[in-house]
Amino acid sequence: MHREQIASITRKNKLDLLEAKVSLFTEVANEIRTPVALIAAPVEEIAKRADVYGELREDVDLVRKNCERLRVLVNQILSLKIPRPVKMPFPRRNGRCTRHCLPRRWTRCAVPPRAGASR
Repeated sequence: MHREQIASITRKNKLDLLEAKVSLFTEVANEIRTPVALIAAPVEEIAKRADVYGELREDVDLVRKNCERLRVLVNQILSLKIPRPVKMPFPRRNGRCTRHCLPRRWTRCAVPPRAGASR
């Protein structure tokens, strides 16, 4: 019994730590996103100008490329999601879960067949 409780607490602590890490990455990513946007907007305007050429054009293109790369990385960080077990109540009839109240695809594994009954 105690081993099960310890294992359960350990799993919960690991999940909590993972959630804290993802939360930190999300906060940092949001803090990075705004400056990247503030850098990218004027660079895009400069890149549209016809009088930008030569070494300046190369530098502007390099900044644009790196801004886009940062946007992609930030979006990847922000798309992280932690799969959490969802507690879904079983549908019940008269306080008991029966074969008739479960979706058909669950009945083969969720409800053992009655003695003498065929599937």
